[in-house]
Amino acid sequence: MTLPRLHAPSVLRIAAGLLITDHETGARAPWKVNAEQKLIIEAACAHQYVYVAKPRQVGSSTAVCLINAVWTAACDADGHRVTCAIVVDTQDKSRERIAITGDMLRQMGATCTILVDEIQFPGGSRIVGLTAGGNEVGASLTVQRYHLTELPYWRDPTQAYSALMQSLTLDGCCVLETTLDIVEPRAKELWQNENDYKKLFFNVEAHDEYRYDPAYISDTQWEGLQGEGYTLREAASWFQHTVDTRFGGDLVNAFKKFPQLERHMFSAAQGRWVQITSKVTRPVDSIVTRPPRISIETGRVEMGSESGSTD
Repeated sequence: MTLPRLHAPSVLRIAAGLLITDHETGARAPWKVNAEQKLIIEAACAHQYVYVAKPRQVGSSTAVCLINAVWTAACDADGHRVTCAIVVDTQDKSRERIAITGDMLRQMGATCTILVDEIQFPGGSRIVGLTAGGNEVGASLTVQRYHLTELPYWRDPTQAYSALMQSLTLDGCCVLETTLDIVEPRAKELWQNENDYKKLFFNVEAHDEYRYDPAYISDTQWEGLQGEGYTLREAASWFQHTVDTRFGGDLVNAFKKFPQLERHMFSAAQGRWVQITSKVTRPVDSIVTRPPRISIETGRVEMGSESGSTD
């Protein structure tokens, strides 16, 4: 029996009725679905496999958590006993996403039991949180839907991904959402190679919150950032401000975390490894030594030297 598919407009209507925690203020407020979240929800409803490559903090995990909640509840109500697995690099993050998903289900009025690492439904369906710490993660499961987060930053992405996908049923679904890093080949190969993934790339300009005073950057900086794909000076200014204040001037690392072009996601793993600029000791230009002398008081030989410097 074929698993149910979601209807994107219906999911978006559900989202409009939910309260979520604003990541900027920490306050609970009605969910205003942003452009990226809308596209993610639409893609997850229309495609079996979805790969989202994006900057930090655009709300992609929240959108996929809603898909997980609505899909699993709908399957269980329709008589399907399914498992939806959320896989993150650490247990704390896994539990955080279970808590977010459980909160959504509670607001939707769904009948379920919300535990620390799992959400259970009356018909036997469940949403489980897994940690991608072992090579055989998910090996004992049969999974109908995966939500994979930050694949490049897992301990062994290649082995863990292979083990997980062997547990996915033939008609199962998978949404992978992450920032990318060239040091991890599996994530790069999945993005660049031909496969069944519907691929969504979100750049800095796509996110309405990533705007800053355009006067922050000089005309020369603006010209340079236009060469990196920017068309909105406010967005380019936000990026430069982020480079200066959050990355200690490490442009390469900033491009990887906040890409404007696809090639930025695969920037070479170089740049500044120490993000704090240490104080530089004033150099000593000359050392003047004094000959030893015998102390009349102690009768001992005393060595002496003095340092000098020039400006």
